[in-house]
Amino acid sequence: MLSKELFDILGGENSDYHGVTFSLTKQNEIKKIINTPNLFGHDPSVNDYIPTGRNLISAIKDVISEAKHSVDISTLMPYPDGDFLRAIHDGIYQSYQKGNRPVIRVLGGWYYYSGSYSVNHCSRPVHLVKGFYNSKNVEWWPFPHLKPIEDMEDFIKALALPADLKVYVGAMQSDWGSWNHSKLIIVDGKECIAGGHNMYDATYLRFAPVHDLSVRLAGPAVQCAEHFLNRLWAEVARYADTWNPLKWYWSMFSYNDKIEHGVALVEIKNDAEITEENTEVLALGRLGSKIVEHPDNASNASQTVRIEAIKRVKNHVRLSQQMLGDSTYSNYDEELITVLSQLIVDGKQVSIIIGDKGGADQLLAIYSGDSIKDTAFYIAEKVKALLAGWDITAVRDLLANNLHVAPVRFFDKEGNKKYDDDWKWRSDDGQKIIEPGNHAKNYGDASNWLNLMYNAGF
Repeated sequence: MLSKELFDILGGENSDYHGVTFSLTKQNEIKKIINTPNLFGHDPSVNDYIPTGRNLISAIKDVISEAKHSVDISTLMPYPDGDFLRAIHDGIYQSYQKGNRPVIRVLGGWYYYSGSYSVNHCSRPVHLVKGFYNSKNVEWWPFPHLKPIEDMEDFIKALALPADLKVYVGAMQSDWGSWNHSKLIIVDGKECIAGGHNMYDATYLRFAPVHDLSVRLAGPAVQCAEHFLNRLWAEVARYADTWNPLKWYWSMFSYNDKIEHGVALVEIKNDAEITEENTEVLALGRLGSKIVEHPDNASNASQTVRIEAIKRVKNHVRLSQQMLGDSTYSNYDEELITVLSQLIVDGKQVSIIIGDKGGADQLLAIYSGDSIKDTAFYIAEKVKALLAGWDITAVRDLLANNLHVAPVRFFDKEGNKKYDDDWKWRSDDGQKIIEPGNHAKNYGDASNWLNLMYNAGF
C-alpha cells in the first residue's frame, strides 16, 4: 500500500524519528472531520451566520472534558481567546468536577520575524513600544527581540482554573523564520483534535471567517502527536531557563496561585489505546529549523511524504491550502512546484484551491499569498521550461486541460448579484478569460504579512 511505501521511505521503525515525526498505525477511529465555517451554500452577502465554528468549539470542549491525566495543547500564538478559551476552560472544569486532576500543558509558537513583529496577531501591540523600555519584555542581543512573558502570564490568568491544577505554558521560536506552527489538542494520549485551526476567535468564529479543517481522532496514532510535542518541550526545557541570545524559548509553571518562570514539563506519558475501528493512519510532523542539528527526510517527514506521494499520482492530485507562495518573499516551495509541473507534463490533472490575493480576516490579518492568476502563471512557467521546444499553442492547451487553480467557492451565483472576479484557465485559443466569481473576500494590508518558512507542524 502507498502508506507503507511512504513509511518505509522515512526509514520505518529503524528511524530515530519513528514515533516522533511519523508513525503508521492501525485500529484508529476518525470520529469527525471538522470543517469551518461550514457555510457552503450560504449567500456571503447575508451576514447572519455569526458565530460560526460551533462544531469546532463543541468538539474542543467535549474531548477535553474526558481528560483524566493530561491535556496537551499546541497552537500558533496568540494563545486561545474568546470562545476557544472558554471551551478549553469549560472542558477542563468539567473534568475537574468528575474528580480528575489532569496536568495542563500549552505550547505557543512565538513569531517575531527579521526584527519586526506582526501587529495583527499580537494580543498586546503595546509591546512594540513598551518592550524597548521594560526588560521583562525585551532581549537586547544581538538586537531587540520582544518576549511573550506578559502574554503567557495573562493566558494563565484568563484560563481561571482551580489552583490545585498544574499548568505549564511555553512559547518558542527556534530560528528567525521558524516557530511552532502545529495545532493539536491531545487528551490522555488517546484522543486528539489535529489540523489547521489557530484558536483565534475573531479569525474563525466571527465576520469573514477563514476556512480551515481539523480531524478528531482516537487511537494509537495519537501517541505520535504526543511524542512530537514532548520533543518540542524538551527543547523549551533545555533553553527556557538559560541566557542564550540565539535561542528563544520561554516557559512558566502555575500551581497553587503561584507562577514560576523557566519551568517546563518535558514529557507527558500515557499508554496507547486501540479502538474498535481499524482505520490505518500515517501520522506526519516536521521539526522546525535549528531544533535538529542535522535535519533529514525523517525529521521533516510531512514535507518528504507530501513530495513522494505526489510523485506517485496516477491520475489526479487535489491540493487545498492557504497559498502556494508569495513572489514578494520568493518563498514558493520549488520542490513542490517541480513535482506538480512534472505531473502536468505527464498528462495528469492538478487541481489547486488557495486563498486569492488580499484575502484576510476581519482584523485584516492576511491569509493569502500570490493571486490565483500569478500562482497559475508561476506553475505555467515551470511547465514551459520542462517543455522547451514545444509549440506554444500545444503548451497552452496542455495547461488549460490539466492545470486548475481557483479560490474557495461556496455559493452558486444567482440572478444579477455581482461578485469579485476570479481568474480561471480556459482553452480558448490560449487566451485567459475572466468569469464572475462567487466568493466573499475581505482585503487587508499585505505589508503586514509574515513569511512563514520552515515551521514545526504536525
